[in-house]
Amino acid sequence: MGRITTIIFLWMIIISVSADTIPDFITVNNNTYELYQKQEWKLLIRAGKSAVKMGYNYYYLRMRLGIAYFEQQKYLYAIDHFKKAMELNSNDPVVLEYLYYCYIEMNRSDDAEKTFEQLPSFIKKRVKPEGARPVESLFLETGPIVSNNYSLNKDIDLDGPENIYGETVLERNAYYTGLGLAHRWNANIRSYYGYINYRSDRTKQFMFSDTMRLHNDYNYYQNQFYLNTSLHFAEVWTLTAAMHYLHGSFSTYFATYDTDNNTVSLTYGKAKLNNYVASIAIEKDIHLITMGVFSTYSNLNDANQLQAGFALTYFPFGNLNLYLDSRLINHLQDSKNRTIFNQIIGGRVTNKLWLEGFVTFGELLNYNEKNGYVIYNNPDKITFKWGTKLFFPINDKFMASFEFHNFMKEGSFLTYKNLTELDDLEPKPFYEPYTYQNYIFIGELKWKL
Repeated sequence: MGRITTIIFLWMIIISVSADTIPDFITVNNNTYELYQKQEWKLLIRAGKSAVKMGYNYYYLRMRLGIAYFEQQKYLYAIDHFKKAMELNSNDPVVLEYLYYCYIEMNRSDDAEKTFEQLPSFIKKRVKPEGARPVESLFLETGPIVSNNYSLNKDIDLDGPENIYGETVLERNAYYTGLGLAHRWNANIRSYYGYINYRSDRTKQFMFSDTMRLHNDYNYYQNQFYLNTSLHFAEVWTLTAAMHYLHGSFSTYFATYDTDNNTVSLTYGKAKLNNYVASIAIEKDIHLITMGVFSTYSNLNDANQLQAGFALTYFPFGNLNLYLDSRLINHLQDSKNRTIFNQIIGGRVTNKLWLEGFVTFGELLNYNEKNGYVIYNNPDKITFKWGTKLFFPINDKFMASFEFHNFMKEGSFLTYKNLTELDDLEPKPFYEPYTYQNYIFIGELKWKL
């Protein structure tokens, strides 16, 4: 009996001590309200998180935490608490306005537009005095692509030491221009329409019997049309489908080498290419990360390609001060699988300047990225690429950016050789590699209407 009494007494002490260490509702509310009034945001976050862990969950606590995180520019953390506040009181427009600005700061325009539609009219007029417009923004991007291919490889011995026959196409400088328009159908559906003009200077070379060498300079022209439509649903999901059509054309000499008679015939003609890329992607926002899967199918350069990959974007501070985007892709063409990895690290450098650095590992041949918007359909493969991009707002309406890319590329030339180990008098064709670099400079201007 004495033992039972002792146990009961000890439990009473434990319960009493526990009760003394857990603050009551009035204490929690008064403490967080006082910190809110004093704008002690860091202390408020600490006290509020502690209260939530102890089981307290009411509208004003969540609002104070959300505002504290908002003032600390930790917008993804703020979004979580504002959503909790809405579950407890969906009639207060203040939480919706805070949510709207959180989404704007995170460049989540679909979420922002959906939240904007829920705002009362008097807040809508203050947030967007001119009202919502179906055309959200216009884009212009343009710049040169500089290559050292011709200077490095113009004197290749195409017909080899046996002086039989060889030919190649050397990619030279190029120029790129893109125009775009972002259109919103409603709060959940938006489309992007793009047109791209690409022009490349190229040189075709033929070499025969070490006595005839022909250079033909020509231009490759490519017009591209892009359509992208995204559906935002269930608050955290986004489904994106895209189609990209390419039409290329060029005129040059085409050679036919007759191995039996050891002769070369040349004809001048025009060639056209009609290719496309179809893309589908789905992603989900989960607190500090965005996860997604994507796939594309294309028919570039008389071959079929299938890409599939996984994407993970992480915002460690709950804002755009630092973000990391990682993508792992499998590229299939002609039964050959290529594994490609792309990494972007970006963040805010100053109040009005963001900087990104990116790198891609893997062999890029007839490859595409960014939901099929960027297409690398040059016959020469990219063995490695890296670059950087700067973003800086000019004012509330205009955003400018500048990006630089460095491509390590590998081309090849056709040459004929005699194989003495085979009892065959006809020379055989071989493709030999050569390397060079491309440097891309792109400036972009975005006009938000």
